Amino acid sequence: MESKLIRDVLLNILEQIDMQIELSVDAVDLKLSEMDMNSVDFIQMLILIEEKFNIEIPDEYLDINKFNTLMEIETLVKELIERKNG
Repeated sequence: MESKLIRDVLLNILEQIDMQIELSVDAVDLKLSEMDMNSVDFIQMLILIEEKFNIEIPDEYLDINKFNTLMEIETLVKELIERKNG
C-alpha cells in the first residue's frame, strides 16, 4: 500500500477522533503532542487504524510515548501491512 494512501487514511482517522490538525504543517511532520492527543484519543486512533487497515497492532506499540509523529505511525502501519501480506 502506498504511503500517500496510508497517510490520507490516518489523517481521516485523526479527523474522526476530533484532533485539530494544523493544515499548514506537512502531514508526515505532525507531532502527536502538538495535537493535544490524550491516551483515550490514542487508543481510539489505534482501534480505527486496526479496523481500516485490517491489521493488529502489537501490544508493545500501545503506548503513546512510542510515537512522536504521524510519520512514525505511518511507518508502523506500512510495516504491519507488508508483514500481513507476506
